[in-house]
Amino acid sequence: IEETSDHLPQLPEEKQRLEAAGMEVRAVSEDSYRIFIKGTNVPGLTMSRSFGDTSVKALSQVPEYKSIRIQPSDEIYICVASDGVWEFLTGEDVQKFLPK
Repeated sequence: IEETSDHLPQLPEEKQRLEAAGMEVRAVSEDSYRIFIKGTNVPGLTMSRSFGDTSVKALSQVPEYKSIRIQPSDEIYICVASDGVWEFLTGEDVQKFLPK
């Protein structure tokens, strides 16, 4: 099972990119970080990348992608889902729901 990584604001490369764009990344609890416009308490976003959210220009709309070599005999299943799914299910969990 091949999976992508979450783009969390506390990851060093995401935090550096956000802070270079004038944002602040703050811990709001032990495992939760949020993005704020520097010197304010807004918007308090938990994601560092988003399609269509224009409230913060520092949010990247550039996706991360991978190239994976497959063979004609490989079984291929693709599931695209938001963090609302991946927050609660692993790749193995989702695979159980895919048609065979």
